Amino acid sequence: MAVILWIIIAFAAGVVEMVTTALVSVWFAVGAVCAAIAAGLGFSESVQIIAFLLVSALTLAITFPLCKKMRVIKKVPTNADRLIGHIGVITEDVDPIRAKGEVNVCGQRWSVQVRGDTFAKIGTKVKVEEISGAHLVVTVVDDNVNESEEV
Repeated sequence: MAVILWIIIAFAAGVVEMVTTALVSVWFAVGAVCAAIAAGLGFSESVQIIAFLLVSALTLAITFPLCKKMRVIKKVPTNADRLIGHIGVITEDVDPIRAKGEVNVCGQRWSVQVRGDTFAKIGTKVKVEEISGAHLVVTVVDDNVNESEEV
C-alpha cells in the first residue's frame, strides 16, 4: 500500500511540475519515486520518509544552480537602443488615455509614451529614456536643451 501512496505523490508532484514553469516540485517527484522503491524493498516508513527527504534535498542542491542560470533573462540589444538619450520632437499630440501620439527621433517616427502618462503637444521636445515594445518612453525636456543633441 505504501508503494502506491508514494507513486501517487510522485504523480501529483509531476502534474504540478507540468502545470507550472517554475520548477517547484520536480525534486519531490524524484524523492517520492525513491521512497516508493524503498517501500517496495520492504523498508520501514521512517526509512521511506528519510529517503524521500534526502533524495528531494539532494536533487534540489544539484539542480538549483542550473535552474538559477536558466532563469536569468538576458536583454538582447537592438539597433533601436541607439535612440536612448536622443532628443526628439512630438509630431502627433500624445494622449495617454487613447494611447496615441508620435515622436520623430533621428529621422524616424515612433509611437510614444510620455513618462507619468502626461499629455504632450506637437512640437514639444522630448528625451528618449527607454524602449517599451514598439513605443519610445520619453520625458519632456526644457527648451534650453542643446540643439546639438538632436540627431
